[in-house]
Amino acid sequence: MKKNIATSIKSISLTLFFVMFLSFSSWGQVSESFDGLSETSYDNYDYNGFHIENGLCNSTNANSGNAVRLRNATSYLSYEGSDGNGKDGGVETISFWFRSWDSSPAAVYDVKVNIDGAGWTTIGSQINTTSTSYSQWTYDLNNTSDNIIVKVERVSGERLHIDDFDISDYSVSGPEIQAQIPSGTDVACDYTYDFGAQTTGSSTDVVLTIENTGSSDLDITDYPLTTGTDYSLNPTSTSATISASNSYNVTVTFSPTTTGTLTDIITISSNDSDEGTCKINLTGEGVAPCTEPSQATSLSFSGITSSSIDVSYTSSGADNYLVVQSTSSSLSASPVDATSYSVGEALGGGTVVYNNSGTS
Repeated sequence: MKKNIATSIKSISLTLFFVMFLSFSSWGQVSESFDGLSETSYDNYDYNGFHIENGLCNSTNANSGNAVRLRNATSYLSYEGSDGNGKDGGVETISFWFRSWDSSPAAVYDVKVNIDGAGWTTIGSQINTTSTSYSQWTYDLNNTSDNIIVKVERVSGERLHIDDFDISDYSVSGPEIQAQIPSGTDVACDYTYDFGAQTTGSSTDVVLTIENTGSSDLDITDYPLTTGTDYSLNPTSTSATISASNSYNVTVTFSPTTTGTLTDIITISSNDSDEGTCKINLTGEGVAPCTEPSQATSLSFSGITSSSIDVSYTSSGADNYLVVQSTSSSLSASPVDATSYSVGEALGGGTVVYNNSGTS
């Protein structure tokens, strides 16, 4: 009898654990009507993975059943999942129904996503409505990442009703291009990668990864540079076939030949059905190399007292001069490139007593 009781308890424990596991999962399609939530006062509420910030939920003006109403103050509705990190398993389409509380002023709201904790990005068309009839907002995100938080956030104006919120799973039929620059960082087509400042006559590299997140072969026709003057590719533009869930790497090199802002464009042509041409913009600044100045010459000393001395010297064409006081005939260390020195700071066994452009 004791054995049977223990077995029953064990079975119940396993069942409870399985139920709890399912409850805390953020996988799968999200389809929420908010009909099970009834709150008549503006406050913060959590419901089925959604967070309401400064809102309420009741049947007033609902599209069906109950609807969320965001207050005309700092407010938002977000889907954060049961773990607070958003939806797992990718997102294909985000959609919901909305209407203004009344016809004046306009209700202005942004829709944003935060993917893998990388920060908020505004997506789709901004909601700017005075209509008291429901309209559907929809956007194809088509992102395979886990941990995608979706937020509808007030910008200005009137209260907003939101109802029947859907976030569909990501499912791609056919090839799908996903660019990464640098490799490992997803970027959208038309993204601009900034190399920053680079000395003329030198070069720096970054890896562009072309990934196929679809279900069949991604055929790359070519990926040429528009000019190829200050940028180069390795391998150079060629055709390539990338099977599903695989990728292809291209090293992009910035070698400025002149000073100023230098740009180019990589145009990736493929059989992706909706992004057959995917452009990656390149920008960087060419800067002249620094010329090491020679030492100042014709040093002269005068007005020597126990606490001061007048020093003058001939300019050597430097922007600034360091004067270091030392009891030794030479310094044990030289100034370090790209380092700023302040008066009173130790340097090479001496003390900096002057840092400026004057010659006396």
